[in-house]
Amino acid sequence: MSNLQLSPAMVRDKIILPVLEGLGEPEHTCVQSMQLLLGTAATESKMGLWLRQLGGGPALGLWQIEPDTEWDVWNNYLAFRPELRKIVQGWQKGTNREMEWNHAYSCAIARLIYKRVPSPLPPADNIEAQAHYWKNHYNTRMGKGTPEKYIKDWQELVEGKL
Repeated sequence: MSNLQLSPAMVRDKIILPVLEGLGEPEHTCVQSMQLLLGTAATESKMGLWLRQLGGGPALGLWQIEPDTEWDVWNNYLAFRPELRKIVQGWQKGTNREMEWNHAYSCAIARLIYKRVPSPLPPADNIEAQAHYWKNHYNTRMGKGTPEKYIKDWQELVEGKL
């Protein structure tokens, strides 16, 4: 468990934007990706308030990524993109439970989860569209999250704090 909630400005400036730059995020999608990753961190972990899934589940880190999902990104996406794989490996430290504490690495994996989606990113500044995109492509139908919770968490933890 963590008891340190990070500021959205810190998450944006010190984690998300450097990772997006390192991944070569196109300028025309950078704001959309940044906002989606901020909203995801807000609703998944309350911006770092917890770094292990509540209730003992397997999800870890700011973006609450499950080990099976991390494995899937490596074996079904990065395995076929060696240059991108090498970039992501640069954030790895090679220790246990890296998803829990290595925020740059887990941010990269979170971005790649979204990058695999064939649908275009939701528009910048459209939090409702981002909430539905998160639900459909990150939390999924079987997840307990709702677009309404995403919007509430955005309003509580991000809005007016950047």
